[in-house]
Amino acid sequence: MIKNIFFFACVLAGMACTSQSKDEFTVKGKLDKPFTGTVYLGHITDKFTNIDSVQLTNATEFSFTQHISNPDKYRISFKPYCNGYEFIAEAEGCYELKNDSVTVIQGKEQELMNRYLKTITPFRQEAEKLMNLYAEAETAKDEKALSELREKLTQHFTKEQQTTVDFIKSCPGSYTAVDLAGNLLLREYPEWKEVYETVDTINYTYSYAFRSLQEKMNEARSLWIQDIEAPDFTTTDINGKTVKLRTLKVIIFCSTFGLHGADLVVTKPRR
Repeated sequence: MIKNIFFFACVLAGMACTSQSKDEFTVKGKLDKPFTGTVYLGHITDKFTNIDSVQLTNATEFSFTQHISNPDKYRISFKPYCNGYEFIAEAEGCYELKNDSVTVIQGKEQELMNRYLKTITPFRQEAEKLMNLYAEAETAKDEKALSELREKLTQHFTKEQQTTVDFIKSCPGSYTAVDLAGNLLLREYPEWKEVYETVDTINYTYSYAFRSLQEKMNEARSLWIQDIEAPDFTTTDINGKTVKLRTLKVIIFCSTFGLHGADLVVTKPRR
C-alpha cells in the first residue's frame, strides 16, 4: 500500500513538471511548518544573485519555474532566515525540496549530486566528531590529544578529498564533476592538473564552478617549482671565483656520484 502511495505521488509530481517548456526547470518546496516571509531563487555567476522571489504568508509550499540554457548551481534561501537549499538545475529538470534534501523528479545532474552526498555524508559526520573532540582537548589544554587529533583530521581530510576525486572520475563528463572539482581543496599542482584533465573543460566553461577550478589550478601551478628548470645565473664562490649555475650542477652531480673532474667530459648544450 505504501509503495502504491509513493508511486502515485511520483506520477503526480511528474505530471506537474510536464507543464514546463523544454528550456525551463521547476523547483517546488514543502516546508515543515508555516512560513511568513520571502523565498528567493538565487544563482551564482561571478557573484551570488537573487533572480526571483515569492512572498509567503503562513504558507508551507512554494514553487519557481525558471528559464535555463545550461546545467548550473542554484540556491533557495529565506528571509527571515531558515535553512536553505542548493541544487543543480538543468533544462526539463523538476525538483522537490523537503526535509533539508532535494528529491529529483527529473534531472540527471542533481541525481549524481545526491549519490555523491550519500557517499560523502559518513566522512562529514566523522569529521564533525573529530572536531568536537578537538574542541574539548583545546578547552582542556591537552597538547598530546591535540597533536593526535590534528594527525587524525589531516588523514581524514585527505581521505575525504580522495573520495571526492574518485567520484569525479566516475562521472567525468558531467556538470556535477566540474562543480565538485571547483570545491576541492587540493595542495599540489599535479593533483589539480589530474582533476582538470579528467573533467569536461569545454561544455561548462560558462559556470562559476569551472572558473573556480581553473583559478585554483592556475594558482597551484604558479607556486609549483618542481620539474621547472631554474634560469642560468652567475655568482661568486667563497674564493672569489665566478661560478655559473651550469657549473654548480656539474659539481653537485660529481659530489652525488663520487666523480672527479677528470672523469667528466663537459660538452656545450645543443642549440
